[in-house]
Amino acid sequence: MDIQKVRQFLADRVLWLGQSGFLITTADGKTIYIDPFFLPADPLPADYVFLTHAHGDHYSPRSLRKIRKPGTRVVAPKDLAAVATDAMAVGEEIVIGEVAVKTFPAYNRRGFPHPRSRNSLGYLLAFDGFRIYHAGDTDSGAELVGMRPDVAFLPIAGFATFSIKAGAEAARGLGATITVPMHYGFVPFSGKNGEKFVQTYAGESVLLKNSVKG
Repeated sequence: MDIQKVRQFLADRVLWLGQSGFLITTADGKTIYIDPFFLPADPLPADYVFLTHAHGDHYSPRSLRKIRKPGTRVVAPKDLAAVATDAMAVGEEIVIGEVAVKTFPAYNRRGFPHPRSRNSLGYLLAFDGFRIYHAGDTDSGAELVGMRPDVAFLPIAGFATFSIKAGAEAARGLGATITVPMHYGFVPFSGKNGEKFVQTYAGESVLLKNSVKG
């Protein structure tokens, strides 16, 4: 997709909520939340919520209650089935309303704190002609090579996620039109990781401003 169109999409329709949380608005005004741990003071009700895993900096029962409304579709891994309308496993595909969803594994190669057996998820979401990949918490780029989404949200805190160098390598293999670093600032000593990623990665990347300051 044309890079200017993707940049405009990020500028107009994507809010970074801090850590791995995002609020995305579809062309017809539907709201998509991903890992909404931090929320704005007066959050919009959710049409779709995607949870990557149950860790407390990604899934907040309190935040979910605030944005959930009748008809909200909550997509989550199997261990969060109790709060989900749609519980998914790695490698599944489903169409939910206007959003096509495919899941990918999110895990740590050394097994801690995200063993592959836990089946935490990354999501490839397709809507409005865009393909958006959210990697969840992972430090493995092996399954992502050649995906080529329009936008990729990659975690780069270093702990339980990619280091700056490994994140840049994963981004090269992933081949997104634009890569957006996430999951930094909340983890101690990671506040400058977004800037370091942009300086390290030779491809196209965008730093989003944290709209919540969590």
